Amino acid sequence: MARSLFRNKVRKTLQGQSYLDIGAFVKTNRPQMDAQINRQLTKDIFLSGKTHDVKLIGLLAQKNALQIQILVEANLSIVSDGLL
Repeated sequence: MARSLFRNKVRKTLQGQSYLDIGAFVKTNRPQMDAQINRQLTKDIFLSGKTHDVKLIGLLAQKNALQIQILVEANLSIVSDGLL
């Protein structure tokens, strides 16, 4: 019982004092997004491109996780070094 009361006290203390900087999160992870756009798919096929815009379209707070939906606008090219 004491454990439950303590958890509620901690939750109430944190409530309203939490801050998540989504812009900084996206900026920090943008190089990883670009790395996924610029990679080799198979022996002779490569992806090439760059992200241009990232928009937050959804945010879902769950008990043990925070899900963020983003819309990424990017240019993407498929390059083949072999015969298709």
